[in-house]
Amino acid sequence: MSEEIKQEEIKAPTTKMDEARAIVERMEKANEESKKILQKNEELMVEKTLSGRSEAGQAPVKEPEETAKEYAAKVMSGEVKGK
Repeated sequence: MSEEIKQEEIKAPTTKMDEARAIVERMEKANEESKKILQKNEELMVEKTLSGRSEAGQAPVKEPEETAKEYAAKVMSGEVKGK
């Protein structure tokens, strides 16, 4: 047990400079992970654009307008109440 504590004490930063180096090391690792994630997102965006599944340039689907005959048929059947 005492050996584990001694090893942990050795690994723990002892000076402000060691603490700063440990922080820098963690930040560098986090930056590398961020770069990997960003690269993956860029690849997915390119794949989405090239596969034709992107939202750009797509018009919303409009419901077809009903004709006067269709409206009259609805009014006569009672689906729509006339004015």
